[in-house]
Amino acid sequence: MQNLVDCRRMVERGLATHKPKAKKVAKEEKSALRISADMLVADIQALCPGSEPILAAWGLHCFGCSGSALETLGEGARGHGFSDSDVAELVDDLNAALEAEPPRPKELTITESAAQQLFAIAVAEGREKEALRVTLDGQGGFCLEFEAKDASADPTFGNATVPELLVRASALTLVRLGGSSIDWRDERFKLDLAEKEGCKCTSDTKTCGCQK
Repeated sequence: MQNLVDCRRMVERGLATHKPKAKKVAKEEKSALRISADMLVADIQALCPGSEPILAAWGLHCFGCSGSALETLGEGARGHGFSDSDVAELVDDLNAALEAEPPRPKELTITESAAQQLFAIAVAEGREKEALRVTLDGQGGFCLEFEAKDASADPTFGNATVPELLVRASALTLVRLGGSSIDWRDERFKLDLAEKEGCKCTSDTKTCGCQK
């Protein structure tokens, strides 16, 4: 990944996890966003918090190796002797876990302090005419990278106090962090995930008991 903003990574808290599911899961078209065998393993990890136990239950442990950022799910599975039907069933399991994630609003909040700090970085690097994209990684964290403002039609977000700053997120990214806030405090960027429906925990709770 290139053009990282000072390599500052925002840590996501309160992610739900899923128990491994049986191999055969009924397919439901709840969302147009689907995991496919052509996706990188690392991208699936970033998109779906419950993917690791499912992959492990299928005997695939590639989520823990460096190859997860280079190899697609289909390539990894077939490399372990999976048939096409096995791959299809695995994809069904992963999509069932993705569909079980509570829906999130398709928006992000950029606090005034975060907007000011991000734009200051953009100016310092001569990138003030570019947008910043929020990207997921396979370790449960998020980064920001510069890109041209007209590089994509994905929605952009910002703060009225710094109208020059545009932060962009794809529909897939918003599945994970929609409704959340990017803030600058304690001399670092922080991502505050929106609480899930029925959650009684605070944003500072490291392990959300409501999600167990």
